Amino acid sequence: MLSIYLILMVLFALAMVPIPSLIKTHKRADKQQQIEHSQLLQSLSHITRRHWRLHAQKLCDPLYSPAELDSTKEQIDEIMVLLQARINYRHCQHLENIIAHWQALSHCEQLAMLRHHHQQILQLSQQVTE
Repeated sequence: MLSIYLILMVLFALAMVPIPSLIKTHKRADKQQQIEHSQLLQSLSHITRRHWRLHAQKLCDPLYSPAELDSTKEQIDEIMVLLQARINYRHCQHLENIIAHWQALSHCEQLAMLRHHHQQILQLSQQVTE
């Protein structure tokens, strides 16, 4: 009986050894994901500012070529796909609101509403990174 107890204790002690290293690995991976997430939101803020300037220019200038605007829209769409994947992994209401404002922009042609949606995207992305 005592030998079974000793064997179980040794097995338990051996099982506990790799757990701290696994915890460190998970913490490192979480930190890396958090850094990538912050960088993603920072690039979203930068591109959103550019998109706002280009979109406002398009509305004010009838001869404006939308090629650069379309390029920034594609970049933001790519970021939105990555953000959507993060929502599927870990729910975040701010990210859902960012995506909702981006979707509302595609149906908007008034300068005041464009400004509102762009500002909301910028504010929400800043709140998420804090």
